[in-house]
Amino acid sequence: TENKGQWGESILFKAQVDGGALFIEKQGITFNFYDKLSYRSLHTGGRNLTANQRGKLNCHAYRLNFVGCNPTFEIKKTEKGEDYENFFRGNDASKWKSAVPNFKRLRFNGIYSGIDYEAIASTRGMKYNFYVRAGADPSSIQLNYEGVEELRLKNGVLYIQLSVNGVIEQEPYAYQLI
Repeated sequence: TENKGQWGESILFKAQVDGGALFIEKQGITFNFYDKLSYRSLHTGGRNLTANQRGKLNCHAYRLNFVGCNPTFEIKKTEKGEDYENFFRGNDASKWKSAVPNFKRLRFNGIYSGIDYEAIASTRGMKYNFYVRAGADPSSIQLNYEGVEELRLKNGVLYIQLSVNGVIEQEPYAYQLI
């Protein structure tokens, strides 16, 4: 969902993901997850929770930083969704936003010199690609994970451990279009 002023200035887009949301910003992505089991139990009055767990929802946010990126990259929005969202917060109608579009694909042209970043929303989560043009240096792509419990790399797969869940980033691969 594109930010039309319904969130802070640093947020460009927001996407709902299973167990949370992600916020795309100029120099990274903030992921905010909640404990899905507790969340679902809250909808049933907390029947499956202990007395100590009732009324609580544990969350964990972490940030993926694009280290050394160009913060003035160009954003290309494609595959506009058929749905939209409305935001009516507070009593000031001038701050309300309606028919805010959703996009399935975002491309950040020039996020690094000669390199573009593409974020793709799908029913299975978010996927991303880096497009490296001829002559560009792929080693300029540097990602920093901030606020995670543990990072573990096994057989090329990155396991990101949080206090409420885990995130898996599949092994990257490269190919060339000729």
